[in-house]
Amino acid sequence: MRANMDSKMKAKPEVSVEDAEKKVADMHVLMQAELETIVRSPDGKVSHHDVRKAESFVRQWLELLWVHAASLGRVSEGYAMRDTGNGLRRIRTHMDNWFLHALAAVDTHGILVGLGTTAPTIDDYRMEDQIPHGIIHPQLQYSDMAVGYPGINMNISQITITRSFANASGSAVTVYEIGAALRAYDRASWSGIVRYFLVLRDVIAAGIGVPVGDTLTINYRLQCEL
Repeated sequence: MRANMDSKMKAKPEVSVEDAEKKVADMHVLMQAELETIVRSPDGKVSHHDVRKAESFVRQWLELLWVHAASLGRVSEGYAMRDTGNGLRRIRTHMDNWFLHALAAVDTHGILVGLGTTAPTIDDYRMEDQIPHGIIHPQLQYSDMAVGYPGINMNISQITITRSFANASGSAVTVYEIGAALRAYDRASWSGIVRYFLVLRDVIAAGIGVPVGDTLTINYRLQCEL
C-alpha cells in the first residue's frame, strides 16, 4: 500500500536559476528611453520614420539624480561630474539644475545631433562629433526644444522631449549620432555660470539622411515601465 501511494506522488519540479532570475526581473521597474526619428520635406512628405529602443542613458544622468536625492546643497562640496568640455565640476543641488529646454539656435544643450559613429558607452560625457547650428555644410538649424507633459499609458509613464533640425546647408547631411545634454550649476558658479552634461547618447549605424530643405525631427520618450 505504501509503495502504491509513493508511486502516485509527484515531486514538485525545482525552480531553475533562469526562472528565478526572470521572476526577479519581472518585479523591477524598467527605466528606458525610446528614440523616434522622422525626416520630412517642406510639403510634409515623410522619407524616413523609425522607432527603436534607445541605448541612451550615460552616467551623468544617474549622478545628477543622486546629487538631488542626497540633497547636496550649498554647504556641501558637491559631487564631481564630467561636463561636455571634459572638466570635472562639483555639482550641488540648485533650482535650475536639470534644465533641458533650449531655445532655437542653441546647441550647448537639449537634443543634439552629430556625425560620430563610435558605439555609446556608459562613460560618454560628450558627443563624439557634434553637428553645430548653422547653414554651412554639414551644419543643421536647431529649433527650440519642446518638453511634453508627463503621460501615463497603462503600465507606462513617460515624458517626450522633441527637437527639429532643418537642413539649409546646400548639401545632404547624414546624422549618425543623437544625444541630449542638460545644464546644471557647480559649486563655483552660483553667480550665473552654467555647465553642460551629456545624459543621453545613441548611434544610428546606418545613418539618417537629411536632404537639402528637409527637416529631421527627433523624439526621445523617457519611460518607466512596471
